[in-house]
Amino acid sequence: MNSENIFKITNLSQVYEGKEVLSLPELSIKPGEKIALIGSSGAGKSTLLGILSGTIDTYRGEVYIHDLPINTCISKKKFHRKVGIIRQHFDLVGELSVINNVLAGRLGEWGFFKSLFSLFVPQEKKKAVSALTRVGLIHKTYRKTSTLSGGEQQRVALARILIQNPEVILADEPVASLDPQRAEDILKLLVKLVDEENETLIASLHSVEYAKKYFTRIIALKDGVIFFDLEPKEVTEEKLSSLYSFKGDEIIHER
Repeated sequence: MNSENIFKITNLSQVYEGKEVLSLPELSIKPGEKIALIGSSGAGKSTLLGILSGTIDTYRGEVYIHDLPINTCISKKKFHRKVGIIRQHFDLVGELSVINNVLAGRLGEWGFFKSLFSLFVPQEKKKAVSALTRVGLIHKTYRKTSTLSGGEQQRVALARILIQNPEVILADEPVASLDPQRAEDILKLLVKLVDEENETLIASLHSVEYAKKYFTRIIALKDGVIFFDLEPKEVTEEKLSSLYSFKGDEIIHER
């Protein structure tokens, strides 16, 4: 096995209700890569991210992180230090303050009592303040999270990932619920933060345009298999036409 890979997949198969929804004979991901997963709904993007994040463990085959099988040879606490995830709906608690939601990124490191105490007296405040400053939300530190806009809430989710300080950030449709301008802002910020820390980014996207603009490698999934794995400049309209389904005479690019 090549220790230069942060993720290594061999003979991966995920079955759901008797149907194989993901089949990857081999896939390697190196540290520092920015990978966009594209493809129609149901192509296997979220399933792959679920496996890489450790939330799906019913697959067959092998998935390694730094040569260690993620489902048997690495503790949850150690895995939490390596891999962070941002979801489409942010996974924030609206009734809590912004700083408390950010500090949730430290729960994997804290014990029960420190986590509970932090709800009343935020712990490791300096780290949260630093993260909120980097995402441009320092002025919202003690605001109730539910009062923020969608773009601001996604920035809170980014700040939470920052204080977790993982090696890999997985993002499942991170801008799907945002308007185009806010989506562009969040992707610019996400890529900037990843580059500053030399982290690995793997994101599922519906927008081919964003994938080509902000990512260095594009993996297209179709019916649970890799349809192509290319640099953005190699992704042509012809390849996209073959990737996406047809609706009458219209090609659906899901942009």
